[in-house]
Amino acid sequence: AREYFELSVQANERHAQAWQAWGVMEMRAGNFATAQTLFQCGLQRCGQDVSSTATEGEETAKHKATTPAPIGNAHVGRTVGALWLAYATLEGRRGNVAESRILFAKGLQAAPNHTPLLQAW
Repeated sequence: AREYFELSVQANERHAQAWQAWGVMEMRAGNFATAQTLFQCGLQRCGQDVSSTATEGEETAKHKATTPAPIGNAHVGRTVGALWLAYATLEGRRGNVAESRILFAKGLQAAPNHTPLLQAW
């Protein structure tokens, strides 16, 4: 399966669903570091800011999450919502609750109408 996921992201680096599915597979296999790398790469390839979230205060992230995304980002938001959700879930499972909350907030900034992300948050 890893080979097929690799071929998929090589064919289209901006295919958020492929990055998300590959990362979830690695997360379920217990390869948390690999999953984190895949989620970060996928978000970066899709034009998302995944800079060190530890330096950004949680309140700032929450404030940004309440700011609507620009209309031009609507397509990007729909495609990366699941990727943000999976990444935030990974950090939560690893016990990094503060990091997980920041990732949820960033995800909601990118995809404010992504229902599963809203429900998980």
